[in-house]
Amino acid sequence: MWAYLVRRFLLTIPIVLGVVLITMLLFSYVAGDPARAFAGRFASKAQLEAIRAKMGLDKPRWVKTAARVAKLDPAPGGLLTVTTAWKHELREGERFALYGEAVPRERRGEYVVEKVADGGKRLTVRRADAAATPGKAAPPQSQPAAAAPATMPAVTLATMPAATMPAAATGPATAAAAMPAPPAKPAGVEFAREDDAYLAASSVGARARGLFDSQFFDIVTFKIYDRPSMRYNEPIWEIIKRKAPASMAIQIPAFIIVLGVQLTLALVAASRRGRWPDYVITVASVAIMSVPLLSAYLFAQWALGMEAGLFPVAGWESGGLTWVRYAALPILISVVLGVGGGTRLYRTVVLDEIYADYVRTARAKGVAGREVLFTHVLRNALIPVITNTVAALPGLILGALILERIFQVPGLGSFMVDALSNNDHTVVMGMTFILSIVYCVLLLVSDVLYTLVNPQVSLK
Repeated sequence: MWAYLVRRFLLTIPIVLGVVLITMLLFSYVAGDPARAFAGRFASKAQLEAIRAKMGLDKPRWVKTAARVAKLDPAPGGLLTVTTAWKHELREGERFALYGEAVPRERRGEYVVEKVADGGKRLTVRRADAAATPGKAAPPQSQPAAAAPATMPAVTLATMPAATMPAAATGPATAAAAMPAPPAKPAGVEFAREDDAYLAASSVGARARGLFDSQFFDIVTFKIYDRPSMRYNEPIWEIIKRKAPASMAIQIPAFIIVLGVQLTLALVAASRRGRWPDYVITVASVAIMSVPLLSAYLFAQWALGMEAGLFPVAGWESGGLTWVRYAALPILISVVLGVGGGTRLYRTVVLDEIYADYVRTARAKGVAGREVLFTHVLRNALIPVITNTVAALPGLILGALILERIFQVPGLGSFMVDALSNNDHTVVMGMTFILSIVYCVLLLVSDVLYTLVNPQVSLK
């Protein structure tokens, strides 16, 4: 059994990573830029870069083998200041290569890090082949003074007419104009987000330190849950802890009631197969399955909320037991709409068991019909029930997306809908990752439960 559990746990890892991979591919190459969607069309480049840094989108998507260069600026002493868009792991004294089609040719090559600043996004560097003390430019070589000639050649000054003689230049303005202009300071180079300008560490160790500093590994190492949602401006964990109770207050009671009603109706219909209770339950189940959810929610709000005044139409209050008034109508409508599908499924399962040999033997021994149903038939029919129940459990965590939106319940369902509408990358990726983990763990739990309800099942 333990070997089976370990094997299933190891198989869970590629499944979860595959779910995250597919979701990231959809968000990266199908959906638009989350920063642009949040900031709007008229956001400046600086605003977009700040939003991407806050959402963690300033990192590479998969692995980081190089850092994107944002700007090159000359520094005093012949040095160069390199500003990167991604944080890197370079340290002082380490070498790196500056490359890319957008990088000027004279700037390409290998450099040595002199100083690291701005959280690892700004480097002061020098050429690796510069013969200078680190941090200082090479002093200029002194030229020997030219020896004065032994004899000066005679110069004959021609007499010029006074009218043609230039006026003596006097005054500071004229003197300044006569002086040669100083050499222009070399300008910096700024690169756009799509430009090909990168730096990569020369040593394998420096590259390995920052290899997993990417968006993908921020998700699988749970770092994304410390990042804020762009709409709520607080970490995802804090939002989940605040919104989960509202979802659980509706989903858990509704789930328990629905499961009990489904099993009861399925047993009644199967035990009276071909009679009027079976027909009534089957027709009602099919009719319930045919009702559109949105129409049922709106009708319940109108009939039971506005007209009858039995329940609040929408809203939520969490103080004390006041939430019960607001949760009653969503629970009721969830129970009514959730009975149909499970009743039909469990009726079919019970019918497969109710005509088995062990049931006929129990009845021949004089066992009461109720005891036969609940002790013998139900226990052997629990494996499909467990499978269907476990598959529905992640919905308890996420909440009913449309239900919470219509009834204005501040739960995880409405939270996820808002994130999808606003292209909130952090929330969608974080919720997808945690739901995939929960679902895989629950499938493993269902395998263990099979062995408890049916001793004939063994895990090998």
